[in-house]
Amino acid sequence: MRHDFIHSLSILVHTYIDIRDLSLNLSREHIQQTLINVGQHNTATIVNYLSTYTVECSIFSLPFVFDFVRPLDNIFPDIVFNYVTYLLVQDNDAFKHEFFVRIARSFPLLKYLRISNIDPQISAYMKLTSNHIQ
Repeated sequence: MRHDFIHSLSILVHTYIDIRDLSLNLSREHIQQTLINVGQHNTATIVNYLSTYTVECSIFSLPFVFDFVRPLDNIFPDIVFNYVTYLLVQDNDAFKHEFFVRIARSFPLLKYLRISNIDPQISAYMKLTSNHIQ
């Protein structure tokens, strides 16, 4: 009975990991396989390398039942987040049009979108104009 209760819980874990002392490369596949090995088959994982030594990791049960997702970068699972209304996306690289198409498909009820990136978004017009300045 207790085992069934644990498997019926919806989980959302978000953590930062210092990887300096890890002997292996932390990956989404590694974490996903570990979850499968302990009987957690209906889960998804997002791994984002923030720096050489820091990894941001989110693990959540499927279907996703929460109304928010911790910060996403350019890479996230190809699933539909049916209940998410608030989303923060952040990355060091500028977001491209295809990324926003994926956001629209994956978050049908999204009301609030907050974007943070280090590299500014540069439109094709701005690139063309700046290249032609004498």
